[in-house]
Amino acid sequence: MVVSYIRPGDDGPFSTAIYEIGIINNVGIFKPIHPKLQKPLMVFSDQKVEAITFKKRDLILMTDNENFGSTFLLIKSK
Repeated sequence: MVVSYIRPGDDGPFSTAIYEIGIINNVGIFKPIHPKLQKPLMVFSDQKVEAITFKKRDLILMTDNENFGSTFLLIKSK
């Protein structure tokens, strides 16, 4: 996963898109997804996601919205 965000200044507006750019197999070899096939998995308006991590199968996102503080989002796996 990779995050791309727009940050025109410390007061926003912010926008973030999260993309899957490829797969790392069990021996550590990275296989990229063709750039023309990449589409955002998630898009967040008014948020600047700066950290992504996993806890087991759940996804944790952290934001830094500069003058507007930060947020934490836990996305539970199904």
